Amino acid sequence: MQDIVECPNCGKKSVVKRGDNLYECLACDFKRDFSKQPERKAEAMVFFWPTAIAAIIAFFILQVARYAAYNNPSIEYQSSTPTQIFTE
Repeated sequence: MQDIVECPNCGKKSVVKRGDNLYECLACDFKRDFSKQPERKAEAMVFFWPTAIAAIIAFFILQVARYAAYNNPSIEYQSSTPTQIFTE
């Protein structure tokens, strides 16, 4: 028994099997070959999210390091008056 398949394009129940893996709609000429695997967009995003997260973490680490260097200089200067230098 053949199942009645609704066309995803036009919604009519006029999809027929034209080969082992080819289905076609008689109403709107929609075709799909199930022997070919569709391209997966998720596979292209595999490298995007880790890269984006690493870039955000690096940005915040650099901001914290810059803030710490600005507020706590590694060289501290002592202020001395000329009279202290000559009286010692």
